Amino acid sequence: MSWRALTLHSKSRKNPVDDLLARIINLPAGLHVVVASAAAGFSFVSAYDNKAPFVSLISALVALSFAFLAVNAILREVRWINYLAKNASPEILSAMNRKDFERFLTILFRLSGYKIRSAVNELHRQDDADWILTRKKENLLLQFNHFDEDSIGMQALQSLQKAAMIVEASGAIAITTGHFLPEAKQWGDRKGLRLMTTDHLVEMAKQFMDTPSSRAAPHHTSAQKTCGSDVMTKPTSECVLFVDLLGVSSGLEALNDLITSYPLTRLVATTLPAGTRIEMHSSETGLTLVGVTEPHPSGRYFSIQRYLAQCPSGKQTPWVALDSEPQQFPSGCAELVVVNPSFGLNPSAIDRLERALSLSLRRSA
Repeated sequence: MSWRALTLHSKSRKNPVDDLLARIINLPAGLHVVVASAAAGFSFVSAYDNKAPFVSLISALVALSFAFLAVNAILREVRWINYLAKNASPEILSAMNRKDFERFLTILFRLSGYKIRSAVNELHRQDDADWILTRKKENLLLQFNHFDEDSIGMQALQSLQKAAMIVEASGAIAITTGHFLPEAKQWGDRKGLRLMTTDHLVEMAKQFMDTPSSRAAPHHTSAQKTCGSDVMTKPTSECVLFVDLLGVSSGLEALNDLITSYPLTRLVATTLPAGTRIEMHSSETGLTLVGVTEPHPSGRYFSIQRYLAQCPSGKQTPWVALDSEPQQFPSGCAELVVVNPSFGLNPSAIDRLERALSLSLRRSA
């Protein structure tokens, strides 16, 4: 499938049948496997129990079709990840033309689980936003039409923020390969906009780029480890780790292993699965939670700040946030470790978390 088919930029109304087929083709590989397995089971039952060979044949064809789609989806994601690996550097991104940059963003956000459609027709002004991203209850506006400008000022961000208010979007993202002017960055942070540069895009892409060697490499849990000229030191004083347990639901055993090596780290939940209490979640996962933050209308970053403000007075407590929704935090938040829910706490995420814990402690010192 061509990458052009990944986005919906056509001004003409799509045929409903074509739209349905596109939705089926672009389903996650896991859903294709589930449907293929169910159809294969139904085919077996129809053939041997119900004596319905025609129904069995149809079900078998459906099973084979979805099995093919599952394989195709897996190969497609492999191609996408290879593309990110080849192009995820600030230098390459800054040299891209609009077509290539749009392709990179398309792959990046599709791998993150977003559906993409053009915002031009819905907003009626091309300058406001380029795409509308949807994922579950998220409805984000994405602006990258100033991607190749050296500096982005207030006007572009004000246009994006106004459009987000009109369509009642849950968030808005502005992307550039240049930089945001200081006053624009301050205004965007104050309004809750997510401002992304090439460094942010590269960091976002890294979560999909685990190589077999990095997955097989053991995690360092010794008192020190060397990375270039930096010495990563295990925290020797208390640190608070805020975890989005609703979005980061897989790979928690790796988190438990890491926390065992960092005994002075306290775990606080910023979200919990519906109907789950701290005690119940602790017994199921083995993680020891000492508390949960209260929701804040401005996002989880402010929930964390309110929680930290209630800690005993004195030296500021170092903290790190492990979260699946970076839009809940200010752009460039150094304490944030982003995890893709589809991948969970893989080796790359654990390594980034370990670095963030050490760096947070060193900054507080």
